[in-house]
Amino acid sequence: MKLRVLFVGFDKDEIPVSMSSTETFRNIPISACLTYKGGLTQDIDGERKLIEYRYKYDKKIPTIYDYRVVFIRNPYEIYDRRNKSTTVNIRKDLINKKDEIKTFLEKGGILCTFLTNEIKNNYDWIPFSFNIISKDGEEIEPENTPFKKIFQKYSFKWLAHFKYTESSDIILAKNLFDFPVSLVRKKGKGIMIFLPFYGEGDISKNILRDIIDIIKKNFLMKPGIISIQPDWLEKYYLPDEKTLLRKIDDAKNIILEYNIIKQILYETGDPLVDSLKFLFKKFGFQVTIKEKEGIQDIELKHEKFFAIIEVKGKNKDANITDIRQLLDWYVDVQGEDESRDVKPIFIINHFRENEPKSRGEPFTQKALETGTNNGFCLITTYYLFNSYEKFLKGTITIEDIKKILNKKGFVG
Repeated sequence: MKLRVLFVGFDKDEIPVSMSSTETFRNIPISACLTYKGGLTQDIDGERKLIEYRYKYDKKIPTIYDYRVVFIRNPYEIYDRRNKSTTVNIRKDLINKKDEIKTFLEKGGILCTFLTNEIKNNYDWIPFSFNIISKDGEEIEPENTPFKKIFQKYSFKWLAHFKYTESSDIILAKNLFDFPVSLVRKKGKGIMIFLPFYGEGDISKNILRDIIDIIKKNFLMKPGIISIQPDWLEKYYLPDEKTLLRKIDDAKNIILEYNIIKQILYETGDPLVDSLKFLFKKFGFQVTIKEKEGIQDIELKHEKFFAIIEVKGKNKDANITDIRQLLDWYVDVQGEDESRDVKPIFIINHFRENEPKSRGEPFTQKALETGTNNGFCLITTYYLFNSYEKFLKGTITIEDIKKILNKKGFVG
């Protein structure tokens, strides 16, 4: 059975890549929007202006009964200093799910959150009482648990500490005055993991990946039982255990690579460009992302081969407007050095929400004609995916890939 993990309140770039054979991840992102309308004062372009901070949902939180592990970014309440009204944020939706969260934990669910300051009502979505004190500091003393590596590897600081603990709590870290700043608390058959505040900005996808791996190893293998292996246990091995662990790590890395490649079949925007960059590097090309410079998405090089690539991920086919973007970049690049041989390539992930085998035509007729007449290689991400499969099997090489990309018109 796959491990289903729900993330609530995280940015898309913070979510780790799942190992698709054993995991399914879903994110309900939350984004902040700023309006010049009442609120906190802030210097903007040399003027003192009032800012109202708001949080808005991209999607509603689904039932958490479909998931085994849930990560929740603890909502901040930002006060309007003029009228003391709080901003609208994720808290309301969580409060509506308070009973559901309680049952989720009682039945064996695992919930993980990051402790912030105890601003008024910041924790009233949690279905049990606990006492934390709002203080802050940077010194964290990890206990001898598998979480110790996370505290040593990443830059945490604590914004609150627990005043009281329960006898069944597993303390993960304390501050210098012996107050717990991180712990695991058992509720029914489930557990809630409280971690310290992490960083001032985005949460690294690597830390979430590491936390998931610790949860899988220490909690999911023993449902209903809280038992964390001591750190020193890693010094003791049974016959062939080290070899098996290395094979597992190697397999995990390969699966993660495969999942990055598979993103070309369903992603759009930056994630699609990044996964294609990874794919072409695996083929053996030198790859440069140019998108943020306001020009073509990717430049591709190998020996004398040089190509510029425009990438689109759409829920429909590519049209003439899409093709004209590449035409503009092609004319600009050719103008810089007319002696250089430049191959323009247009990559489309068309009807991306559908299974690749059941998708419609990738290009409109006008787009096909314009691309072909200008010598473009028009290719789908599905064709590239199948080409990579052949590449892994050793039936084609980078030279074969270059021949494909050098073709004029629609390739497949």
